[in-house]
Amino acid sequence: MLLTWTLKNYGSFVDEATIDLQKRSFRRNVPKDGIWKNHVESTIAIYGPNASGKTTLLIALTMLRDAVRESTLNKYALRKLRNPHALHKDAPTSFEVDYVADSTRYRWTLTIDDQGVVEEVLRATDSGHWRLIFERHRDSLRFGAYADIPRAARENINELMLPHVLTMSAWEVTKTRGRYYSAAQWWQNRIYTKNVLSIIPSQHVIFDVWENPNWMSVSSEILKMSDTGINSVQIREENVPEEVAQKINKINKFFQGLMEDDSENPPDLSEEEKELVIRNLVFIHQHNSQTFELYENQESSGTRQWFELALYAVRVVITGGVLLVDELDASLHPQLANTFIQLFADPEINTSGAQLVFTTHDVTLMGSYGSASLDKSQIWLVEKTNSESAVRALDEFIIHKNHNIGKRYLQGAYGAVPIIVPHLQQSIEKIRSEYLDSTSTSGV
Repeated sequence: MLLTWTLKNYGSFVDEATIDLQKRSFRRNVPKDGIWKNHVESTIAIYGPNASGKTTLLIALTMLRDAVRESTLNKYALRKLRNPHALHKDAPTSFEVDYVADSTRYRWTLTIDDQGVVEEVLRATDSGHWRLIFERHRDSLRFGAYADIPRAARENINELMLPHVLTMSAWEVTKTRGRYYSAAQWWQNRIYTKNVLSIIPSQHVIFDVWENPNWMSVSSEILKMSDTGINSVQIREENVPEEVAQKINKINKFFQGLMEDDSENPPDLSEEEKELVIRNLVFIHQHNSQTFELYENQESSGTRQWFELALYAVRVVITGGVLLVDELDASLHPQLANTFIQLFADPEINTSGAQLVFTTHDVTLMGSYGSASLDKSQIWLVEKTNSESAVRALDEFIIHKNHNIGKRYLQGAYGAVPIIVPHLQQSIEKIRSEYLDSTSTSGV
């Protein structure tokens, strides 16, 4: 569960910028009732004009995740995380993330420069008192008295202390990891992204749900909620090799819950076979008593977007974790975006404490249009001034009950809106006049 994240000298953010998901009433290191989801926001929306730095906030978390996953194997993983402001290239870049894994709160801080890791510190608390797990300065690493990491594992980690390798990554390669290993494991399997640095085609998310095929049927139910007329999703077996067709037939049975042996797993597919599956993904539409089929590439971008988001939502809401979505409103109707948010906001559906963090321009979600689900404490605003970005919570402003937040936001009451260039009309008229003069004299 994500509590806060801070970045400094990263992208367009020169000064420290923090997003805080803790509820304003929460003032402790750990909750008295021990139930973290009662004290943390399930949804955060980030608003701001184009190129203000909204996406940068999501990219930072995504790149941190990737660096933890890959830095022991790929020396460029940490270098990709190094992205200082263009006017502050010599200054270090730093991050701090507070999160909860296996009921323990962690605070991980990381500072890097062009040479690699400058400092990396991990602390943990499950009682309210912070314990040092490890503290690193360049290639010098010290473990805390209560780190609970066996000596052999510490030696293995120390052997990997190269400038481009994170301690959090080196922890992964040890055999006996100790009680606080969940700090590293959280980065491995609790952050999901959509439209943020999408290197792998997003359609491949369909393969992420095969751990339990019932998830696919739930996703089909969510598709029906969108009123797209889609009744089910299947994979066609036509025009594929016989051995692949047999696997696809088995996959369809999994999706439809028709397997005789519930303990049986979906078949393994090679990358080439996965491509065939994606190309043969079919959406079954129903209109009154008639049905028709459309292949995935024939569907509208809105339907494809909703289908992929539904798959992500099902996975995260069931297992727990954080879903980062850039431009949630892209290809989604405001009411559909609101339905998606409700999957995370409804405590009866989201019993795992899953969280949704997204960027958007959709002001209908701001709480002034009846169906919107966002409270002012869940809205953050990003603004760029003189090439430097800053982030601010909406509830830092004085807001009265009768205020139409969406309207006031568009009017610029809270900043973080596009600045219209002065005298734009005059500039256009001047260019038009020059263009018409030149075309008339040239005889065009």
